Amino acid sequence: MIERIRQVFSEVTQISKDRLTLDSRLKEDLMLDSLTTLELILDLEGEFDIQIHTRELEKLKTFNDVVCTVESKANS
Repeated sequence: MIERIRQVFSEVTQISKDRLTLDSRLKEDLMLDSLTTLELILDLEGEFDIQIHTRELEKLKTFNDVVCTVESKANS
């Protein structure tokens, strides 16, 4: 599943999959702004048929946070 998440993430952000480590910080390392983050979340919701609430977006600080959130929602 992590590779599918990495693929969607890379397509939306135009960031090379090689740069997407679990420790990558969304704002500081990957330079994602709020609009790009929202677009990413919408694409992940569509890809995995899940729903991530707006209040959960604030908790997403790293690529690992995104992976864990998507995995937990997809497996529920």
